[in-house]
Amino acid sequence: MLVITALSLWPQGVVSDHYHLDKVGHFLAYTGLAFLPTLFAKTMRQAALIVAVICVIGLGLEGGQALLPGRVPSLLDAAANLSGALFGACAGLLARPILKQILREMSA
Repeated sequence: MLVITALSLWPQGVVSDHYHLDKVGHFLAYTGLAFLPTLFAKTMRQAALIVAVICVIGLGLEGGQALLPGRVPSLLDAAANLSGALFGACAGLLARPILKQILREMSA
């Protein structure tokens, strides 16, 4: 989370906006950020709360760029953040039964 925050607020941006490659970076970062916590969430409610918090953080960091010199918030970046978080959460939820099966086999 600290790396994503630092990269989101870095004065000049880190990933090139050429060909919208930064959108891929946003998507992948938030996918990774949501995947593991959702995978290990104890309840669906906890998983939903995790995703909601990640989405709020993504929107907040993107909006916070308006306050920084040399940075401009982007609706496409915000959309990439949100879609990455939702994709990571779905992947984590889908992987839960696989993880449970692996853990059962390891303990048997």
